[in-house]
Amino acid sequence: EWETGVKFELTGEMRRTMPVVEKIEILYSGILNEIELFSKIGEIINSDPQKTEVKTCNDIHIYFIKASESNYGLDLLMSTGPLSFIDQLSANKLIDLKKAHSLEEEIFKTVSLPFILPELRDNDELIQNCINSGNLPELITFKDIKGILHNHSTWSDGINTLEEMADHVRITGFQYFG
Repeated sequence: EWETGVKFELTGEMRRTMPVVEKIEILYSGILNEIELFSKIGEIINSDPQKTEVKTCNDIHIYFIKASESNYGLDLLMSTGPLSFIDQLSANKLIDLKKAHSLEEEIFKTVSLPFILPELRDNDELIQNCINSGNLPELITFKDIKGILHNHSTWSDGINTLEEMADHVRITGFQYFG
């Protein structure tokens, strides 16, 4: 969140941590001079009151999606997707697309579902199981990683020596380094 009260958040494929990302989408809310900001990022390709497409100098397309504060949670849910996830929630009458929610978590609470992490939303079977049972698997977190494999040192195209890398692995508490 910026000092001006403007909020920015990755959404879409980036938020779902997809292995291949076709476009970058950023949800934002608050008052800002969109034209001035987006022009600093790149060339404005398309713009309407809800969405602006900007092409960077590297030919990367970034889509800025405007959200309202009162409906930020639903806008985040809808823009994160995927469409099959939204369809499953709608088909089971679990979300009301007309009711405003400022937090995404509120949407899940109102229908007695655990918060479904964006990384899990592309698995239709898992989502249906959650709708039926309320159970979700736990994701692997950084604390679950025990060691580091496949590293590049100064012997190839890395920037640190093997000794520096081994020292860092030891300091950070990993069990092995390969």
